[in-house]
Amino acid sequence: MLLEWGSLALIVFVSLYGILASSAEGAQFRRLAVSGLALTAGAAMGAAAVQAAGYGQAVPLAAAVLFAAAGAALMKRRAGGAEALAWAGASVAGSCIGIAAGMTAYSTGKAMYVIDVAFIVLMFGLLRLGESRKPQQQAKSRSSQAANPASHRSAAAAWCSIAALSCVLLLVLGSAIPVGQYGRQAAAAASYDSDNDLQEAQIVVSAAGITPERVDFKRGAMIKAIVVVKADAGSGLTLDAGSLGAGIALSKGENVIVLNNPQPGSYSLTVKGGRFGDKGVGALFRIADEKN
Repeated sequence: MLLEWGSLALIVFVSLYGILASSAEGAQFRRLAVSGLALTAGAAMGAAAVQAAGYGQAVPLAAAVLFAAAGAALMKRRAGGAEALAWAGASVAGSCIGIAAGMTAYSTGKAMYVIDVAFIVLMFGLLRLGESRKPQQQAKSRSSQAANPASHRSAAAAWCSIAALSCVLLLVLGSAIPVGQYGRQAAAAASYDSDNDLQEAQIVVSAAGITPERVDFKRGAMIKAIVVVKADAGSGLTLDAGSLGAGIALSKGENVIVLNNPQPGSYSLTVKGGRFGDKGVGALFRIADEKN
């Protein structure tokens, strides 16, 4: 949780610095800030928030709106109302993109590190690009833009329209996004404790399903399976291990299943209830015809 909060704080403070730096450089750089910095900051906020919130959409969208409002308030003081609306619109649009992308990534610390590093690199590049303009170019651009405030209003209207469309698409199509499918562990082998002649494996039940999707064991030893249920998987979960005869009700946290020397073969496990409903999600225990 500390990593998630730290990532969100990093995104907020670097984004606010980007507004301050860009609005001090002239109108053309402010345009770049709206189109580049706001999109990047919004996307990072959306992706980080959806990872921190366990793939839900309500909390990340609320965070995106608050984040955009804070940025717009600062931009209004620095550059004017039209630029503030454009920032808010671009930020919300970027957040919708970030939420959709963040939902597809399996929730781990690595995902947060990737978001943070990509965000910092892109923000630094955009700020350097804006600062690379020569003073003469900035002065000409500032004069031209000041004489044409209608272009500012048009840009603001365009970004607000894009933001509204992005939110509608996310709310309507969000349920079709494959949750946590990238970065998941597909298969794992159980560890073996020779002192106790025990094989041990851990599987995680989360909004992304069951991870790993397959666990490999060897025959001839007792099996201890630790089923860790995350809060985002929902409540009222049950596990049906079919012919293994290990059907149990699952609670949040660790649940332990002990299997006494099952025979070789492939055994399906199904978790139902919670956010998975009656259809459920499945995994596979594969016991090889090979002794430890």
